[in-house]
Amino acid sequence: MAIIIEEGSVHDLSRAYEIFRSAVHAINNGDYTKEQVEAWAPLIPNVNRWEKRMRNNTVLLAKEGENIIGFAEYKKPGIIDMLYIHSDYLNRGAASALLSKIDSIARSEERKTLSGFISITARTYFEKHGFEVSWDNKVEKDGQMLRNFLMIKQL
Repeated sequence: MAIIIEEGSVHDLSRAYEIFRSAVHAINNGDYTKEQVEAWAPLIPNVNRWEKRMRNNTVLLAKEGENIIGFAEYKKPGIIDMLYIHSDYLNRGAASALLSKIDSIARSEERKTLSGFISITARTYFEKHGFEVSWDNKVEKDGQMLRNFLMIKQL
């Protein structure tokens, strides 16, 4: 089935958080400890924070039929803030379709670069799509230090 990319809204918050939590717990657990994964994607989301993000940024949904299987969050100026695919739907082209749409949006805005803080797990994926590590970063989440990378792609 073909992947369709649509714009999302705050009404998609519940499914987006479910995808986020599934991805972090099932995919990132090889590169982060159990405590880090739980701090990053706790069972109960901060709904106010997620609503604000979804209202203030461009949210894109990857769908197979009517089923939302992934999402991305893009914010100006050329920042990928999130890109997650549900762990049951990996390797179907959803991440590439979302990244392609973000690239297209950034180019239409005449951005010179795309950037994002990318997890250890996703680093090689982004490198394969033209991103380069700018610096090694650490971020604190609920008392846990998580390593990620600022990655940049020249457009």
